[in-house]
Amino acid sequence: MSTMARQRHLREWVVKVFDLLVRPDEPPAQKAASFASGVFIGCLPLYGLHLLLSAMVARLFRLSLVRIYLGAHINNPLTAAVLLYVELGIGSLILGRPWPTQIPASLASMNMAALGMALAVGSVAVALTLAALTAVAMLRLARASERSPDDVREVEQAARYFLESGISHWAFARGKIRHDPLYALLARSPDLAGAAAVLDLGCGTGLVLARLRERRLAAGRAAGNEHGQREQDYLGLDASPRRIAVARESLGRWGRFQVADIGKTAFPTVDTIVLADVLHYLPEGVQNAVLERAARSLRPGGTLLLREADAGGGWRFLVTRLSERLRALLRRDWRQSFCYRSRGRWMSRMAELGLDVSCQPAGRGTPFANVLITARRSKNPTG
Repeated sequence: MSTMARQRHLREWVVKVFDLLVRPDEPPAQKAASFASGVFIGCLPLYGLHLLLSAMVARLFRLSLVRIYLGAHINNPLTAAVLLYVELGIGSLILGRPWPTQIPASLASMNMAALGMALAVGSVAVALTLAALTAVAMLRLARASERSPDDVREVEQAARYFLESGISHWAFARGKIRHDPLYALLARSPDLAGAAAVLDLGCGTGLVLARLRERRLAAGRAAGNEHGQREQDYLGLDASPRRIAVARESLGRWGRFQVADIGKTAFPTVDTIVLADVLHYLPEGVQNAVLERAARSLRPGGTLLLREADAGGGWRFLVTRLSERLRALLRRDWRQSFCYRSRGRWMSRMAELGLDVSCQPAGRGTPFANVLITARRSKNPTG
């Protein structure tokens, strides 16, 4: 077996172990049960046994060990003392004793049996309460981002392309495609489904192509074509040689990727352009130039899909700005500047270019103020 084959085999094994532990296809009720079980276990003062108990519950009820153990970390070095105090106090009240306001004195007045009973009763009461609250919260959160089994399979398959580049790229792709609502919106977009030629500006490692290809394959199989629909002519441009290298290694068989500065590069004529989370890194003048060239590059009836933050998005926009700044600092890009616009300004600018514009939220299930703007060129641009 060659070195590359061994690496691929090892990566596939890691993915299988991950699926076994995380159970990514768990329905919302099971996800909520996993986290709630973990919280219940974590509230019990059985230090040193939390992992063992988590594994036993996961095995017995076929739940996600990773989610259970994450929930158990409600009890950690930062919260352990407070949790023990609250549990002791609740247990004392349930047993008809006063709340222990003076810890040394209260402990001194209780024998070991009374102390153990108060802690046992209190820990179970607190565990049940917090587990119930966790179950309700996680169930609502899981249902808000619930996907069909077919969609989950498509996402998992889309992420597998990146195993060619390594486990870290697979893990990033899986998390991004699964949890960023943009990819679900793009997968359902009729403008992308029917496009013969797609231009992805700021393509990164090619996540859009991976998601679109799996959607088209699934649609083709549903229509009776085992091999899916005809491949699209896809071109991805990005300024990062490293990201382009990953894209080529993972998806080079199904699309073209080029290192390019979209602020200066000429665009080919295409049916659909994707421009996601890119323009806010550019000065306003360059933003306008990119939009103008993109509009001119659309065929009659073609579409520009723009995902950006809405500067009029209130607290969600503040979260978005903070997140972008923190990411820039983590990249050690201290001087990175940002140029945001409100949803109305983005739409007005594209309307000035003669495009028919509509907008929809693109931040469902996240705290971010993202919107997806669809700008369509008339099928008869000359009037």
